[in-house]
Amino acid sequence: MRISQSILYNCKLWPNRPAIILSDRVLTYAMLAQGVQALAAALVREGVEPGMRVPSMIGSPSWQLMTVLALSELGATSAPLQNLDAARNSGIAFDRIVLAKAPPEQLPYKTSVITDDWFRTEPLPKEWLRGTDAGALAQISFSSGTTGRPKAIGYTHANLIDRIRADAAMHPAFGHERTLLLMGLSTHFGSRVALSVLMHGKTLVFGPNSEASVQMANLYGIDALVGSNVQVANFAEVAFKTGMPLPSLRRAYFGGSLVTTRLLSTVSRQLPCEVVFGYGSSETGAIAVGTMRQAQAGDGVCGYVLPGVELEIVDDDDQPLPLGSEGLVRTRARSGQAQPVREGLTTGADFDEGGWHYPGDVGRLQPDGVLVLSGRTDEVLNLGGRKLAPEPYDEALKTAPGIVDGAVVQMEGQRGLFEVWAAVVAGPDYDQDQLLVWASQTFPALRLSRVVVVPQIPRTSIGKVSRAALKQRLEQAGN
Repeated sequence: MRISQSILYNCKLWPNRPAIILSDRVLTYAMLAQGVQALAAALVREGVEPGMRVPSMIGSPSWQLMTVLALSELGATSAPLQNLDAARNSGIAFDRIVLAKAPPEQLPYKTSVITDDWFRTEPLPKEWLRGTDAGALAQISFSSGTTGRPKAIGYTHANLIDRIRADAAMHPAFGHERTLLLMGLSTHFGSRVALSVLMHGKTLVFGPNSEASVQMANLYGIDALVGSNVQVANFAEVAFKTGMPLPSLRRAYFGGSLVTTRLLSTVSRQLPCEVVFGYGSSETGAIAVGTMRQAQAGDGVCGYVLPGVELEIVDDDDQPLPLGSEGLVRTRARSGQAQPVREGLTTGADFDEGGWHYPGDVGRLQPDGVLVLSGRTDEVLNLGGRKLAPEPYDEALKTAPGIVDGAVVQMEGQRGLFEVWAAVVAGPDYDQDQLLVWASQTFPALRLSRVVVVPQIPRTSIGKVSRAALKQRLEQAGN
């Protein structure tokens, strides 16, 4: 069975029920079905065939979702993108890409630009749509994994359906009547939440920014909120400052990076609902879920491991450690576990022969079963689920005007959210305002929160940045 079949079935059952609510329109399930069927026919006209791999980068979340479902109907593989770099650097031979506008440069694969006319295409004859093997590749998501560089993770139709069923049964972010999704559809978790909402005949809501999202939550009676740590924190701050009552909101869920007790206490104080957080990976899926009851475990708390997921803390020789001991985290899902696409930058090295996945985190399982993370085996910058390798930014800083040397690290900010700070050794013509402008233009995805001038960047004997020593120095400067 394809995920699109289940959703289009709901379109028959509840044609007048709201499927997707945007800031300027409401799409019923009947409208959703019409859009998916028209897009499927338009994609065939563009040359899409079963088995093709077709990424898409479309600003409108409703158009993006309908494109994913149309590709599912055709037996093709979808790959929602946040930016073209993910596809460009993946090394995967995509057959065609669907964009909202013409790309600024020549791409190494065929390009189609979606327009309003696509939605006026006559639907395909029913006999044209053939069944798809449950083991066929349904979707590709891009995860930086433990490297901070693009890694393509593939999910079969069976993977997706198994995960959504498991989520619906046990995960508190799923199963609500009206869910406001702050995450983008290019993330696997965001895409999975959206597909799950529609698969169960519920209503999905998208807001363009925090201010509009708060107003929509109040206007449309949202009962669940799902986003990254930063997204939910921003939503909570706006709701608190504007005094929006949000009487229908029952639960706020966030995840994607380490949770701090400061963040938990702030969000729970600002939102009139239950606060839930979680930990997971694109490869294994949802791993652990926690509530404010587990917050006393301190920074890095993830909650209890979900049923259906195996998690062990092991030493450097892959030997399991007793409860309370700190070591490497490894996980294995009993169903729905994805595998890296064996092309380009992906090798599957994050899995061992026993099917264990090593997400690159260090942590411990407490005697009461609560999982607590204390750091990472690498030094990637984990920003709301986006993982970025710091080394390229270190090198770029050295070329900035007025900078002799520099490095970036992840630090805890005033609200308990993790931020990127830059430590720089200043030259005679250093100007901080000029540096911030340069940084915003050179690497806009990083968003430097603070720049600290230091006498030197601490390095190891082989010249690598010693980030542990640098963090200590910056913490002292921050105090």
